[in-house]
Amino acid sequence: MKHISRTSIYLLIASLLCCTLKSNAQEEKEYRRISLHTLIMDEYPHPYRKMLADFFEKSALSEKFNNHNLPSRIFQIQENQSLLNKKAHQGNNDMLFTGDGGLKFEKKEITSYLDQNNVARDLVAKWFNRSKKGGFNMELVQSRGNYDASNLNVSIAKATKRGMSSIADAGEELIQKTFVLVYDSHFIYNHQFDIEKAKRNEKNKAYSMFSKMTPIEAEHFIFNIRAHLYQLDWNDEIATQFYSEYWADDKSITAEKKKAFDETTLFKLKYIGSNKSQVIYKKTFYSMKDIEDFEKNKIEILGETTLNAIDEAIVKLQKEHDVFKTKTPLYSIEPITAKIGLKEGVTKKSIFDVVEKQIDENGKTKYVDVGTIKIDPEFPIWDNKYNAGEENPNSTTDRTYFKKLSGSDFYPGMLIVQKKGK
Repeated sequence: MKHISRTSIYLLIASLLCCTLKSNAQEEKEYRRISLHTLIMDEYPHPYRKMLADFFEKSALSEKFNNHNLPSRIFQIQENQSLLNKKAHQGNNDMLFTGDGGLKFEKKEITSYLDQNNVARDLVAKWFNRSKKGGFNMELVQSRGNYDASNLNVSIAKATKRGMSSIADAGEELIQKTFVLVYDSHFIYNHQFDIEKAKRNEKNKAYSMFSKMTPIEAEHFIFNIRAHLYQLDWNDEIATQFYSEYWADDKSITAEKKKAFDETTLFKLKYIGSNKSQVIYKKTFYSMKDIEDFEKNKIEILGETTLNAIDEAIVKLQKEHDVFKTKTPLYSIEPITAKIGLKEGVTKKSIFDVVEKQIDENGKTKYVDVGTIKIDPEFPIWDNKYNAGEENPNSTTDRTYFKKLSGSDFYPGMLIVQKKGK
């Protein structure tokens, strides 16, 4: 097989890329975001198992991330009966709360699953739009990185520093910021109501002077979740090997190169950290209509409970690991506001760095701190912890307000990053 030099490959692929600065208005939507793939473990049997798995697969990923989900998002592990037996039941469908909230999978089991299923390799394949034939292209990299390939060719790449640095920039700014979140979840249902019993209770209430205050049934469940965070290992050495040994488009792909990528173990995921969160749902029913309304909206209620626990886990991981922090664009300057709120873990004590995206002398992207802002106490923090994709009808605002602590001129589209520990 003929070996292609690194410079030749960079020139070839660089002909597809050229980073251009966008206007401030465009910057708000086009900043480079973390790319994320999420999986959830298919755990022990419970009445809502399939319902929650279906909701998870259909739920939209937060807009602060690039959706890099692979087709398989349900983590299938064979049931361990001895572990299931420890999750003892008490009475009729009452489940004991174990010390670790029922979370049972360890990091080594998850890492083994990710390795055996070649998740890292599949993430790389998605970045380069690998086709059924085995060929790659740069369309997704170009799109997510705000690269403009329309006016660039090989001769321009040879004459400019930017042409040569495009690939390195794309790898540093985009591909290495690819993460995987694996959720180990445990659903605890403390009580399931009995419809016939509820009907009898409601009938008995008709003879009670306290009927309006007396509940006929109640529902109570707890959702525990541990989020395990991994990052795609991507650097210049791995990129060079990928471009030289595996890269080919659909016109030049060979059976040998296709087979080489299919069997490679070059790509790995590195473990970053884990965190736990818990959401408790309690509902008291005072009439059969309450129960009927709950049953009608059960999927949405349980689903939102799941998403709230996931959001909380993500917030904790971002506060503890700077590499996983997302950047949020400033929405307005007078006053200073941003579309960020309680869902992202913002509190009255939160402090943010304001950063500006710049292009250095080599044409590579860099982010420079230009100021600091804090929460404006005169305004409420935006309560955006409502149903996914919907605004909270009880919220008095649709953004969070800030006050400047330092810095000079800000403009909409500049990015803010929450300081560690705040």
